Amino acid sequence: MNLISYIFKNSATQLASISAASIVSGIAGASLVALIGKAITGQEDNLVLGGLFILICLVFVITKSLSEVALLKLTQIKMLELRLKLSRKLLSTSPKKLQEIGKDGLMVILTRDIDTFATAFQVIPGVLSSIIVIAACMAYTAWLSIEVLLIFILTMIVCVGGYILAEREPVKELVKSRNKLGTLYQYLRGLVDGSRELQLNQNRSDDYINNTVGTQANEYANLYIKSMSKYTWINNVGHILFYQSIGITLFIAPVFMELTKDIAISATLVMLYVIRPISELLFAMPSIRQASVSLNKIREIDDQLSHQDKSAQPYAFGKSFNSLALEDVRFSYQNSKEETFTVGPISLEIKPGEIIFVIGGNGSGKTSLGMLILGLFQVENGKIRFNGQEITSDNLLDYRQYFSAIFSDGYVFEKLPNSLIRGSCELAQLYLEKFKLDHKVKIINGRFSTTALSTGQRKRLALISTFVEDRPIYLFDEWAAEQDPEFKHIFYTEIIPEMKSRGKTIIVVTHDDAYFDTAEHTIKLQDGLISQQTSYGTSLTATEQAC
Repeated sequence: MNLISYIFKNSATQLASISAASIVSGIAGASLVALIGKAITGQEDNLVLGGLFILICLVFVITKSLSEVALLKLTQIKMLELRLKLSRKLLSTSPKKLQEIGKDGLMVILTRDIDTFATAFQVIPGVLSSIIVIAACMAYTAWLSIEVLLIFILTMIVCVGGYILAEREPVKELVKSRNKLGTLYQYLRGLVDGSRELQLNQNRSDDYINNTVGTQANEYANLYIKSMSKYTWINNVGHILFYQSIGITLFIAPVFMELTKDIAISATLVMLYVIRPISELLFAMPSIRQASVSLNKIREIDDQLSHQDKSAQPYAFGKSFNSLALEDVRFSYQNSKEETFTVGPISLEIKPGEIIFVIGGNGSGKTSLGMLILGLFQVENGKIRFNGQEITSDNLLDYRQYFSAIFSDGYVFEKLPNSLIRGSCELAQLYLEKFKLDHKVKIINGRFSTTALSTGQRKRLALISTFVEDRPIYLFDEWAAEQDPEFKHIFYTEIIPEMKSRGKTIIVVTHDDAYFDTAEHTIKLQDGLISQQTSYGTSLTATEQAC
């Protein structure tokens, strides 16, 4: 089974110790049944049997608990490794690829599928323990009577074979319900993101809940109920079939073979004892099957994510930023109309301490150019050189470490970067006061007390984080778009000059033409190409630059 092989992959030592403890506990469990049988049939001295019974109970409890706790630790370690592995691979995957996979697909994997996997891991210790107990009981049955063992084995073959055949349909429906869940998550995310728009239109909100979310949720519920109902019938029928082996042993076998009363009693006790682990196996199978479906989905996403296993090295290109050049860089992507939009070819040189504004109409490629500069979009043609070295897939992560950025739809983290560095929190507190956020936000243990603010306030908070991050090059994508005139003025006339005085290079994607004169170099984009550059009051068209 894929799930079991995943757990024990690269864990041979743990597997050996867990198996040894489980085997001992299984033998101990079977021995208890044997002792009870001997006590009932009066084969041994009850005082001796009583002492052995207590001793074996202790062995059973200790070994079973040790094996299950060890397996619990192992499964949770595997869960932790899986979460961290997916998280790291997600961050090393290009934004373009993540866009293709989709946020909804990623969120279902990172939340629901991981949780389903975790739920299955909770029952696996009991499952493996039950298998060992069943095996030990079968061994004891063989010692009692080969004929009874054959009845036991025949019943097992019929039940297990029937179970495997019968569960094909519910497994298919579990796969369908998991696929439907991905669609449902997409619409639930739309419900959250579009809640304000829906609150303004009762008819639209009713339609969205009843005919969009409601329809998908109903289809998912029906598929899930259908699959789990079939599992319920299969489990209960399978459960009662195991009782048939007891009936055969007591009522039919004595007619055709010689079974002593003692053997019949002992065999019946074994079968009654083994009903519980068999029930646990049947009860756990739906959870394990759901986890297998989730594991397949996780592997599908895992195959699509980056396989680069490397951490970024700080200052790989030197501690200072000396030069950044784009040489005939080109990048293409599918726009919202599913048309191919190309940025470039673009050639550009960025110097240390420079203030650059990237301007142009909506859809002109400003943000895409920023993503190329940051190394978040990989160039398809052309080259990027940083401090004289060409940027390749091998040093891309190192290159990104020289930048800090605020995106138009960026996220604000509670924890301050470099919060353990002396003076970082004091600097952040200074800017909280400057941006008039100190009455709403406090810095406690290197964290913002809240990020539940308006869009403009969150962007001011993000700006404070970037200051603390202290990188050589900063990119601000439409930072001032949601700011009041007061803070917009502070940003262009105070913050940017202050950052320049600290030796920082600033790239601003903006529409604020009233502040274009605060830039040292302005780049205008049109249809993915540089149509005009203005430097220190000198305007050059793209044609004049080529000449």
